[in-house]
Amino acid sequence: MASVLFRSTNRRTSRPGNDASAVGRRYAVLITLLVLVSPIPFGSVPPLFGWLLGGAVGLTSLAYAAAIRFDADRLRIRPSAEPVVLGLMAMTIGLLLVQVAPLPLPASEDVRLASEALGRNVPSRISVDPAATALQAVRYGTYGLFTFLCLQVAARQDRARLLLEALFWIAVAHGLLALVSLYGLNDSFLGLPKWYFPGVATGTFFARNTLATFMALGAVAGAGLLALVVNKRGTRRLRLDAAPVILLYVTGLGILLATTFATVSRMGIVVAILGPLLVLGSLVHRTLVGFWQRVIALSAMFGVVLVVTATYADRLLLRVGSLEADGDLRWAAQRQTWELVLQRPWAGWGGGTFPIAFPLVRHAPLDPNANWTYTHSLYLELWSDLGLIVGSFPVLCVLVLARRALVGTVRSGTRWPYGMVAIAAVLVAGLHSVVDFSLQVPSVVLFFLALLAIGTAQAHSRSPR
Repeated sequence: MASVLFRSTNRRTSRPGNDASAVGRRYAVLITLLVLVSPIPFGSVPPLFGWLLGGAVGLTSLAYAAAIRFDADRLRIRPSAEPVVLGLMAMTIGLLLVQVAPLPLPASEDVRLASEALGRNVPSRISVDPAATALQAVRYGTYGLFTFLCLQVAARQDRARLLLEALFWIAVAHGLLALVSLYGLNDSFLGLPKWYFPGVATGTFFARNTLATFMALGAVAGAGLLALVVNKRGTRRLRLDAAPVILLYVTGLGILLATTFATVSRMGIVVAILGPLLVLGSLVHRTLVGFWQRVIALSAMFGVVLVVTATYADRLLLRVGSLEADGDLRWAAQRQTWELVLQRPWAGWGGGTFPIAFPLVRHAPLDPNANWTYTHSLYLELWSDLGLIVGSFPVLCVLVLARRALVGTVRSGTRWPYGMVAIAAVLVAGLHSVVDFSLQVPSVVLFFLALLAIGTAQAHSRSPR
């Protein structure tokens, strides 16, 4: 009997479909581990962790290629399925490589002085910091490979659900760690005394706004899971057997919202509310038809927001009171960054070179001794680094994938929550990036790309309505 079962199991697992399914599950776990570990420490911003993250994603991609035996026919979603995204990313990485290459350009004053000091010719390059630009090229390659892996894993609905679930609880775990570090461990960083942003939640990140974006993306994932639970009931009426699961997700969402308010990040709080509400509003519109059902659902959502807002109202009011002064400085920094863009509008100053290039245009009212590592606008920083044309390519890539997810949401009868999660993630990341730099942090980018890939993959593999 045992031998018969063994032979039957062996035949069943040797079929190509089952092999592919097993490979997909393994790489879903690896993707989850990458997202879980990447925020430690400082969101993988330090160069060493950036190179390590790139190596980990590169090796994972190579292992995946070996697992499918380099057979393109076994890919769930081929890169050629999104030719615009593939072409734009290739040109972006190509420009980054050109920026670090020695070129026969007229030597600038800095290059001339360096040549005289060293007693030899110093190659002229577009980038004013070749090491930072090389790291940026590695990061963009990492993001492309990571998105490719997520698309393959999330092409099947069961694995998309598994990945979305894992991402949500990863965000909840980091939210709990941030709250414990703030309130239970005397405002520490991984158990050590914290020397930055005292009195607010930062978790393992280096800035509160970065943690807030991470929490907001996690809340979007949680709202998507709620939508899937309700949508799966197969009826217009909510059955009681879904209540425990819904309560569990609502608890996780409460933790994420509490952590976001503990960061006291103004725009972070706004997007942490808007993102999940977009998904849950679609759920109410699509699923609940009774008046009282909609009233109860909307009241529960706003009730959670009001309770958490009241808890942190005093600290939030202090931050709102400083909005005018902070806004003046950020607006000045953005205007001066635009001046930097106009000095090299086509080739840029080099990927990742903003901290080096910005002092060339910095003036009052900004403190001349202050160190501006990032500008408070992702879009301006992209244009400063890569020029107006190529600097727009990463944004266009996101919009192309978001459009795919949106089409899948409109046309799908049962898988629409995955597409709405992707759209809400784009809203959260895109809106916060107008005034902050969260998407310059690799761990936040990985979380965002995973959510975007889930919605895109399900749009590719959806069945007709």
